[in-house]
Amino acid sequence: MATSALIPHVPISIVPTVLIALVLHRVCVVIYNIFFHPLAAFPGPRLAAATSLWLAYTELYGKQNFTTKLVELHAQYGDVVRISPNELHFANPVAYHDIYNAKNRWNKDAKLYNALRSADGHASFHLTVYQDAKRRREPMIPLFSRSSILSMQHLLQDNVRASRPNLTPQAPHAISYNLIPRTS
Repeated sequence: MATSALIPHVPISIVPTVLIALVLHRVCVVIYNIFFHPLAAFPGPRLAAATSLWLAYTELYGKQNFTTKLVELHAQYGDVVRISPNELHFANPVAYHDIYNAKNRWNKDAKLYNALRSADGHASFHLTVYQDAKRRREPMIPLFSRSSILSMQHLLQDNVRASRPNLTPQAPHAISYNLIPRTS
């Protein structure tokens, strides 16, 4: 016996089903972000843990800029505050050395770094996966050694000396000067 004979034909619209599925998905993501996310243990506003849209809400409806809000959050929650589902903000400068050192080998935030990607995709800056960045960085390491920098220091000094005659007349009048020569 066919299934359609057992169940009367009920027209089901796909639109409400899709909307319900999207809402349920979003609810599950919010629950995960607040309670089960790896950053869930860090303090901060629940809305910030749930979605990154809280900042837009704060700026648009609370009429408060991000830096003012950060000062308030750090006063309320301490040196480390969760400001979005995937972001922490640190108020203590000592944390800089804990985060940015050669021993930490984590991947970069793809949303930020891909926004800065060059048109041809060949820039080293946009590499978000640690191993890819390491492969790209290793051939360049000798270029940034102390001896290499010192050997090229004359290039910078020569360019500063060449620019001095153009900059000196502008200095007393506080007039800006374009350091990039115009090509016609």
